[in-house]
Order: sequence, then structure tokens, then C-alpha cells
Amino acid sequence: MKNKLDKDFIIRKIIEEKIFISEDEIEIILVGVALIYKINNNINIFIEYD
Repeated sequence: MKNKLDKDFIIRKIIEEKIFISEDEIEIILVGVALIYKINNNINIFIEYD
């Protein structure tokens, strides 16, 4: 789970899948993934206190 936000991990997966995107697009993906994890953590905290 910790490697999911690692830029090198994302780049390696893109190369393995032969997906061609720019470095800017990789940054956008990383920001999106980070936001998803943050939202998920907030939801989990909310559920725990419910």
C-alpha cells in the first residue's frame, strides 16, 4: 500500500503496461491518488466515530 504513492512505482507500472503519458500527467495521477487515500482515511475516521 505504501508504494502506491511512490512516483517510481507509478512510472514502472506505466512502462510495464506500455502506457505513454507525460510526466505532467504522472504528477496529476499522483495528486489524484493522494486525494483518494486522504478522502478514504477521512471516511474511515468518520465511520469509526459514528
